[in-house]
Amino acid sequence: MSLASSMESLRSVDLSDLDMNNLGS
Repeated sequence: MSLASSMESLRSVDLSDLDMNNLGS
């Protein structure tokens, strides 16, 4: 299930980026 793990990791990074962008704004 490496694919699932990778997808979850990508989602985590995306969420973090969005949060950081919101804080920056």
